[in-house]
Amino acid sequence: MSATFGTLSAFDAKEQTWEEYCEILDQFFEANDVDDSAKQRAILISVVGPATYKLMRNLVSPDKPSSKTYSQLVTRLKEHFNPKPSEIVQRYKFDSRSRKPAESVSAYVAELRRLAQDCNFGATLERRLRDRLVCGIADDRIQRRLLSESDLTFEKAFQMAVADEAANRNVSDLQQSAACHSMVAERKEKRADWENRENRDLVLACDASPYGVGAVLSHVMEDGSLSPAELLMSRRLRSTLDLLLPDIKAKVRKKQEKQKEYHDNHSKWRSFSPGDEVYVRNYSHGPKWVPAIILGGTGPVSYTVKMGDGRVMRRHVDQIKKRHVMQRDMDWAEARDAPQFPDDVVTFGPVDSVAPSSGGKAFVESAAEAAQGHVPEGDVTDVDIEQRTDPTPPVLRRSERQRKAPPYLSDFLCK
Repeated sequence: MSATFGTLSAFDAKEQTWEEYCEILDQFFEANDVDDSAKQRAILISVVGPATYKLMRNLVSPDKPSSKTYSQLVTRLKEHFNPKPSEIVQRYKFDSRSRKPAESVSAYVAELRRLAQDCNFGATLERRLRDRLVCGIADDRIQRRLLSESDLTFEKAFQMAVADEAANRNVSDLQQSAACHSMVAERKEKRADWENRENRDLVLACDASPYGVGAVLSHVMEDGSLSPAELLMSRRLRSTLDLLLPDIKAKVRKKQEKQKEYHDNHSKWRSFSPGDEVYVRNYSHGPKWVPAIILGGTGPVSYTVKMGDGRVMRRHVDQIKKRHVMQRDMDWAEARDAPQFPDDVVTFGPVDSVAPSSGGKAFVESAAEAAQGHVPEGDVTDVDIEQRTDPTPPVLRRSERQRKAPPYLSDFLCK
């Protein structure tokens, strides 16, 4: 009995195509000198597997597979597993196939050959493969070199593309190796520098607080650089001693800086000049805001003002609002006859330099407007009203409703 070369497994449509399985069968028959068609049919039926044999019976029904020849069985199964595709669709797939980013040139050419099997290119197959390789290579350097060739064939284009791909891969490997060597050298240099730092002596640094002397070990560098812990964390680390003896001055200073920053971002600088007509806050009887004229400054944020009735007072900038006045006939003589400052009032400029934009008439009109209960909101404008030389204070009114005791006090005697 002669030895048998090779083994045959059952057909699995998920792992291989029917054409590939038939090619394996042909090689097995050739290796074992199986030329008899009946014997080839018997081997096919015995090794094809139960699922494929059941399909084979259905395809040749009502006949039995044993009544057909080997070629007939192979043809029936080929028509079932691999029906002939549309030539137009296969050519579209071939022409639209491009090389993927991680795909090698050899794998791309093999895929092109597989797609060209059902395209029926005939004698133009080599030219179509060359054109698709050049157009779908997806690499500018390789494509530029291929297009520079005058008499380019498919075999020549394939060899040039494979050579350029290998050269690019080698260059990338060399650059990665050089970068790796540079990184290793940099790490060695850093380690050597760190070892030199570690060889320095540790110095005992003590704080001289009035609450006692606390000692903290810190790596003090001779060149005045930061300690290793500060270099690692990018800040000074807090120790137990910081909790026992906190720096109150630093905390207060930090809070004050934050308050100042917030105030500067939201504050609005206000200033007045002598002679400006304004409204000032009134804390006596009458309206809350009354007209006045700026006489001078008594400090960075305080001014001396002259009221409509001739009183001179000092007010903060928060108690002063700008007042826009329409142009009227100015009585400069009356403005120059304004009373002098009291002895206890400090001014930043001479009183004679005050030049109000309106005279006594404007004061009387502003006083009359204020007597009517007008409270300015921000910057306002005076209007011409009837002169009132002796404004009378408003009369206080009392409620006239009857007061009744609450119901829960009905059982008590209320006086």
